[in-house]
Amino acid sequence: MEFKLKGLINEVKTSQRTNKEFDSCRIKVYSQKESKDVWISGFGSVKTKSWQEGDTVDVDVALNENGYYNFTENENTKGSPTTIDYLKEISEKLSVLIGDGQSTQSEPKVAEKGTESANMTPSALGEPVPSQQVKTDDPEFDAVINGM
Repeated sequence: MEFKLKGLINEVKTSQRTNKEFDSCRIKVYSQKESKDVWISGFGSVKTKSWQEGDTVDVDVALNENGYYNFTENENTKGSPTTIDYLKEISEKLSVLIGDGQSTQSEPKVAEKGTESANMTPSALGEPVPSQQVKTDDPEFDAVINGM
């Protein structure tokens, strides 16, 4: 069942029966059945820790023997998108737009000796860069590629 979060508390609790710590998550949602906001308890997880007030989440809810609501995650339960998720999505779209950064040319063009660009190396954007300007983190490689 999907709910819009009106409140959220993630915390570490200690079990009264086993004396072991566990992650707890309580979510505040509107109950149409009770016509009011209710708190629903469940176990915390990486997904629940990413949730924020205002998110819509999909969880299974049951009324326990004490009259309290509990939730469990189901196959549709997801974490909230993070900055990394948004960056991955942007990266995937850019890969489609620019073709995974691969050149559309079948083979790189090599300048012939005596031409103006004979000592040039193509940059990532295809523009020639003088070989002496190619720098990496490896000075030995730089010396080889720059002909020193």
